[in-house]
Amino acid sequence: MTVHKPINDSNILIVGVARNCQKTLRHDVLRLREAFASARTIHHYVVESDSDDRTVDVLEGLAEELPEFKYVT
Repeated sequence: MTVHKPINDSNILIVGVARNCQKTLRHDVLRLREAFASARTIHHYVVESDSDDRTVDVLEGLAEELPEFKYVT
């Protein structure tokens, strides 16, 4: 039998990929943070590849705003 910790005792890592998503990226990240708001900690790790819009600029802004937000491109 698996016993799960309550979310407020959990450390959450949200991992994702990004490409050409400048228009929705910030909103999506903030919405995920809201969904897991009761967790002990929330960290993000995003892998960006070959975007030809301003996705990297949005990622850079999120990394400056949220210390627990990391990305690679």
